[in-house]
Amino acid sequence: MPNSPRTLLLVAAHPLNSPRPYRLRKLLKPYHQISVMGISKTPLPPQEGLAIFTYPPYPKRNFLQECKLYTDVWLQNDHALIYTQNRAQIVEVLREHAFDFIFCFDLVLLPIVLAYKKNAKVILDAREYYPAQDSSNIRWRWLFKAFFTRLTNTYMPQCDHVLSVSKGVQGLYESGHGISSSVFYSYPFYHELKPTPTKPDQIHLIYHGGASYNRSFEGLQTMMEYLSDHLGDWRFWLTLMLVAPPARLEELKTKLAHTRIKIIPPVEFKKIISFSNAFDIGLYFSPPVNLNIKHAMPNKFFEYIQSRLALCAVPNVEMQAIIEKYQIGVVSQTSSPQDLALTLHKLRHEDIEFYKHNTQKAAQELCAQQNQLPLLELLQKI
Repeated sequence: MPNSPRTLLLVAAHPLNSPRPYRLRKLLKPYHQISVMGISKTPLPPQEGLAIFTYPPYPKRNFLQECKLYTDVWLQNDHALIYTQNRAQIVEVLREHAFDFIFCFDLVLLPIVLAYKKNAKVILDAREYYPAQDSSNIRWRWLFKAFFTRLTNTYMPQCDHVLSVSKGVQGLYESGHGISSSVFYSYPFYHELKPTPTKPDQIHLIYHGGASYNRSFEGLQTMMEYLSDHLGDWRFWLTLMLVAPPARLEELKTKLAHTRIKIIPPVEFKKIISFSNAFDIGLYFSPPVNLNIKHAMPNKFFEYIQSRLALCAVPNVEMQAIIEKYQIGVVSQTSSPQDLALTLHKLRHEDIEFYKHNTQKAAQELCAQQNQLPLLELLQKI
């Protein structure tokens, strides 16, 4: 495709394993010359039809470097915070190569892209509301909240287009910063699956994803205890497939000691959907402790649908609208573990089978293939 657009996907993560960049790459590959760039300790070999560039991870700071970080934050030395030593290779690649489109998947990399883009059109994929990226973390609030707010106000308006992960995040950028964006949901690719039969006395729940501290995992112990001890409902088994450092996993294994909670190692993200098909209900339990969780539309929500699972979620406006539209699950009254347990307790076997059956239509309509034409039309317009 010698005359097709040259497009770079730039991430602050592994260049091949992040779900949203991976899906976008697959959607564009038939029509664009794709290059990807992200973090890797070692160079990655090129793949057929795909150029791969890497830059190293940032090394752990020593005491003096940590002091410099605090000084740079205090002095608002944004240049030092953006142009870290490991990102020098991003500058080299942008100097040596010309692109027609650059998709930037992390706000902190956007100033580098805008400075060295040449004639490229720049699209930021705002996967979260960056001024409140980790607002439940005191260290982040002190060190980085003002920094990310400045990046948002200074650099996001310079983009040719901004994609938002949800309508809620879209609204935060519009109302708080006057930044327009279009919603690009994290639809996975369509999987040709069928719901598995549900055993009336063994209903298997699954949650998969990161095990960050702001997700309130401890509430799952309360939920399962309330089901068994208070409601006398022993039908449910919960499997957690978590991505986390070993110390965090051991901590959770200690805290989540219910006999019907199991923590298992993660599978490759490309296999999550087919693996999860063996379960009955996909669980979303995170209470809205910050703006990003309140307005989340995570990968797992749509992956549960592709896995043909019934859904059980805490209140979330956008999730609830989809759940009710397709009749694919239930939403608890509040985010409390007790309310979540009560919502599960009220489910009859035939309800779960009904919701799982209805995911067939939802999976066809809420898949990545549905994003392809709008994406190509967007790139033509800008």
